[in-house]
Amino acid sequence: MTDRPRGLLPITRSGLVSDPRLESAVRRIGARHGMDYLDDDAVRALFTEYRRRLARTGRTRGVIGILLMLVGLLWPLFVQAHPTYLVASDPYSGRSARDAISLGAAVLLVVAGAALVVSTYRAHMRQLRHPRLAGYRLVLAAATAHGVPVAHVPGWLIGQDRDGGRPRAPLPPYETAPAPAAAPAAATDERLPQVPEKPRAVAEYERVADQGGWHDETGWLLLFAGGGAMLWAATELDSLLPGVLGLGICTALAVWVWTTGAAQGRHKDALREQARAYVRALKTAQAAGSVIPELSPQLRALIDD
Repeated sequence: MTDRPRGLLPITRSGLVSDPRLESAVRRIGARHGMDYLDDDAVRALFTEYRRRLARTGRTRGVIGILLMLVGLLWPLFVQAHPTYLVASDPYSGRSARDAISLGAAVLLVVAGAALVVSTYRAHMRQLRHPRLAGYRLVLAAATAHGVPVAHVPGWLIGQDRDGGRPRAPLPPYETAPAPAAAPAAATDERLPQVPEKPRAVAEYERVADQGGWHDETGWLLLFAGGGAMLWAATELDSLLPGVLGLGICTALAVWVWTTGAAQGRHKDALREQARAYVRALKTAQAAGSVIPELSPQLRALIDD
């Protein structure tokens, strides 16, 4: 029974020891942060532990904080619409008292919500800045500076949201020492498995992965336009023929757009399956000791699938 390929690491021991200067730097970083970054199993365990911690940190507390802020911002509007829920009307001081209490309650809710949100953010940043994670980010920076390929940098590791944006804990700058002038070129170990060659279908998937997504909306807009033409003809004209023609043309165009989108979707799904197979092959090659080159954003999105 064969083992299932494990997750694709940004870089493995094979890449880190490919350059003696990089290996020495990684050992120094590991000693400074109390972690052996040359141990792939230890790095995988580190990833599993802290990815779960970051996902759990303050999740409920942050949601409650956002809800409190929303309630605080909407509270004055609610009180104006339903004044009898707070203070009974008084011909002299009731309105001012009601306004003061409403404003105080709104400010209290907003401040409490903001405190929870800030507390959640600070707890998340404490986890993200853990010495072992900080050390691994330094390892990746050192590998990049030494010209050793890093397959991918996980978004959670650098505090980057799924939709992109500025990372909250980016890779730190790293300067390499000059290489010795007489250093011989390292010989390639022919016994190591070769990185699988990228199939043409995978390159095609990388090209079309971010395309599409507009066919459904366009089809419905065409149908609405046809319905509007029919309504206009029925209310403004003496004949329904222009409306019927407009509805027929728009319906035909909508069907064509939907059919084209469905065909493109099926083609993209087939390419995605081949891209997933290629990513699985890369995981197997990395587990066997190969150094994986940097992946495209389209392939990085498939790593966790």
